[in-house]
Amino acid sequence: MLMTGKEYLESIRDGRTLYVGREQIADQTRHPAFAGGARTYAALYDMKSDPALRDLMSIAGRYSAYYLQPRSQEDLRRRNRAHRKIAEFCFGLMGRTPDAVAGNITGLSMKPEVFDAEPGGNRSNLLKIYDHMRRDDIFATYAIVPPPAARNKEYYQAQGLQQPALRVTAEDDKGVTLNGMKMLASGAAYAHEVLIGNVMPLAPDQLKESITCVIPLNLPGLSLWSRRPFNRADAIEFDEPLTYRFDESDCMLVFKNVEVPWEKVIVHDNPGLSRNIYIQTPSHVMANHQCNVRFGTKLRFMVAMVTLIARAT
Repeated sequence: MLMTGKEYLESIRDGRTLYVGREQIADQTRHPAFAGGARTYAALYDMKSDPALRDLMSIAGRYSAYYLQPRSQEDLRRRNRAHRKIAEFCFGLMGRTPDAVAGNITGLSMKPEVFDAEPGGNRSNLLKIYDHMRRDDIFATYAIVPPPAARNKEYYQAQGLQQPALRVTAEDDKGVTLNGMKMLASGAAYAHEVLIGNVMPLAPDQLKESITCVIPLNLPGLSLWSRRPFNRADAIEFDEPLTYRFDESDCMLVFKNVEVPWEKVIVHDNPGLSRNIYIQTPSHVMANHQCNVRFGTKLRFMVAMVTLIARAT
């Protein structure tokens, strides 16, 4: 069912570990650096659940419209209208609104047979995750690239150092244990869950880095390291209205012995499949649909702003 803004704010007070520099953020919905963004997302949830917008923003009033699996041109237009309403809500300035990664997950669910084509894929887990996200109105982000330095594994081998890229370091009957780093999770301070994966090609010997899963952001051992927020404690909304409302933040994810249950894993020990799921299903295309709608909205906003400046001049 659709969440309200109040329910959303309560749902992200989940005990996650979030840092800005050396400061640990106890409650991102109240901290000055994050509260403006949290209120914006909450207002978006209220807008999305408004009965007056039910036909536009939901599927039969039960699921957010961006979880619709399009099977026709009209379905695509329906998704387009929902994306545009959300983009216009924030002038196209927030890239990781709830409809963004929902596009990836919905696209994966539209061609689940890709997960049956090779060892390591789990079709059943994928479909259950999609159903959970749709049913519970989940806001997900993604972290699908390694830290830049980790892309040169020869450097770490020459130095005798452990490569920092995220990898599976242990397995048992319950699931996998993850260690390492993943980036760049825009909106992770505000999202419920994160898609961990690999959009860049992996070498055949990178089996343990090919882990792909969808996990809550409050798992023990997982910490979120935010870039310095644009919004400051002394910021005044009147002076900085865009920064005050629309800084979605970006986070590096650091894993220290994070235990992930098998039911959250959708690709394991298959480097090729861990990337191909995005291009052999509609996943990448669906996500780019949202991106293009947002960029169009942002362009119109920028043109309007420069037009007003030109007229004032």
